[in-house]
Amino acid sequence: MRAVFESQLGASARALYDYHAGPSAFGRLLPPWDRVELVGKHPGLINGSVANIIVRRGPLALPGAFEHSNVIEGSEFTDTQLKGPFRRWRHRHRFISTSGDSFSPGCRLLDEIDFDLPDRGILSGDFIRAELLRLFRFRHDRTTRDLARIAWWRSLTGVPMTVAVSGATGTIGGPLCDSLAMCGVRVIRMVRTAQQVGPDEIAWRSPEGNDPGSLDSTKLQDVDAVIHLAGEPITGDRWSALKKDKIRTSRVEGTRLVARALATLSSPPKILIVAGGISYYGERGNQEVTEDTGVGSGFRAEVARDWESAADPARQAGIRVVNLRFGAVMSSKGGILSLINPLFSLGLGGIPGTGAQQVSWIGIDDTVGAIMHVLANDKLSGPVNVTAPNPVRMDTLASKLAAAHGRSPLARIPVWAVRAMFSERAEVLLESCRVMPAKLLQSGFRFEHPDIVSALRNELGRHSASDMTATFTR
Repeated sequence: MRAVFESQLGASARALYDYHAGPSAFGRLLPPWDRVELVGKHPGLINGSVANIIVRRGPLALPGAFEHSNVIEGSEFTDTQLKGPFRRWRHRHRFISTSGDSFSPGCRLLDEIDFDLPDRGILSGDFIRAELLRLFRFRHDRTTRDLARIAWWRSLTGVPMTVAVSGATGTIGGPLCDSLAMCGVRVIRMVRTAQQVGPDEIAWRSPEGNDPGSLDSTKLQDVDAVIHLAGEPITGDRWSALKKDKIRTSRVEGTRLVARALATLSSPPKILIVAGGISYYGERGNQEVTEDTGVGSGFRAEVARDWESAADPARQAGIRVVNLRFGAVMSSKGGILSLINPLFSLGLGGIPGTGAQQVSWIGIDDTVGAIMHVLANDKLSGPVNVTAPNPVRMDTLASKLAAAHGRSPLARIPVWAVRAMFSERAEVLLESCRVMPAKLLQSGFRFEHPDIVSALRNELGRHSASDMTATFTR
């Protein structure tokens, strides 16, 4: 069989080739709704190089391998399956200039795929066609948006930058590091390992129990910025006394460790960006809150307050500190969406509580974009709400998520049942807070996905329309 997907882009063929040849493009173009992982680092676009992947299906880990060939710098390359689900798979990537005028660059992105279905008819041809259409609509849309982000970033900064990131493999940290590298930023990952670290890694250990933690701050000398995202996940285990202590210590003492280390440097970074949450505001019902609203009550609000204060040593040393107050991040890789999406995909999703509680959410792409916006905008400091400008009720979120899967949400789950299932963690689903991103809007940040339907379709690969054309032939 043969499939051809084509889009017209407002960038040069060279820019499109360079994007695909970059170290983070492979990860950026993997479908977020699928559990596909690159093994090790991508080898680059070199004839004969092989990219190895793992595809996870339930408890199974299925290996795959693809060889690069026919690499013509600036115009095309080919991937051929060496190991994987198809009997045959050959994917030719072509970047064809459509303008001879360097002042109005344009090109065609052409994906030409020749393949044979898996053996024994495990998957039907109709299913494969639908999934390929879903995948390449996502890939072409993401390519277009990424090229725009690269141009936007270069217009804002214009100079090389080095950024250290903790939590670099997390729900937010992974795509953030990929996007920074894509834009030419040197990323140094703060890693928790007993092994020898590489040239672009910094060894650190977050405080835990009686362990004060440690940080090799020598590599932070002359770094332009530090983005501290690491912290004990609030999802997963029940909130026992031990779990709550880990949540507090990893956030508060971990941030204090980083802030104190930066304050001692002779040439510290210009900015420290620290993760936080809108849990700072606590339960607010339908009240609209901004960064000027005071702290709420309860365990999560108290942790968020102390988390922000822990960065004070860096502030006192003259470093610009930004405390990001994240809303519910719409990502298939973590957070609230990763918890409830599997149920909704099976038609088993319900509405937690009354459904009237306000959910202040944000798409993962806009989360990354907001962090980069803060990084480049030296007028932003202090708390910054990282939420979309259009919060929704929980019942609206449930209905839109169900609709993205072509289903309807089930009946409401009573508050008592939610609390019985999740104990204190239930507040993540039941708490109501209508948070507005006042500082982001005032500073000119533009959201790619300002409404919940757009964000869900992007993350789940349910694009309703696309400028991409697709043809299938036998």
